[in-house]
Amino acid sequence: MAPPLAQLTNLSFAAGVFPSRYKLGHVIPLLKKPGMPKKDPSIYRPITNLCTFAKILEIIVLVRLRPHVQATGNVSLFQSAYRPGYSTAEGNLDRLQRVQNQLARVVPTVPHAQWTDSATDMRRQLHWLPVRQRIVFKLAAVTYKAQQSGLPAYLQCEIQDYHPSRTLRSTSAFVLEQQPTTI
Repeated sequence: MAPPLAQLTNLSFAAGVFPSRYKLGHVIPLLKKPGMPKKDPSIYRPITNLCTFAKILEIIVLVRLRPHVQATGNVSLFQSAYRPGYSTAEGNLDRLQRVQNQLARVVPTVPHAQWTDSATDMRRQLHWLPVRQRIVFKLAAVTYKAQQSGLPAYLQCEIQDYHPSRTLRSTSAFVLEQQPTTI
């Protein structure tokens, strides 16, 4: 089986063309949650089954191409796909951080600010947290307010105190139970 796959792969690389017959996928509707009304199309998730050879060829291209692109420095700062440990969410946070850094430099209330000053120093003078720390702070503040006041109600039912099954040193600590999430 390996020699024909190797020959097809080498032909594809030599021609610089991915065979069009392998670009097609078989789409299967998968029910998101059992027990939902099956007549509603919005409760289905489309799952695409690709040809096995197409998946193998994609991995081979990735294995051959990634070291070359990384070695030549041709990876865009905005590239999120196919980079280990770097998701689209991380890319968006990095973009937000760059925007915040630029804004910190143009805010006129910072005395004696220069364009060459460090963005970290500028943010510190403005009492701005970096984006990731701001997200954590906002989540903590909203969680605390929801637990103390009970509002908004839709959050209150999601926040529960953690009660360990046995006595721990952290039993008296203010700890919340982590709820399982599904996407």
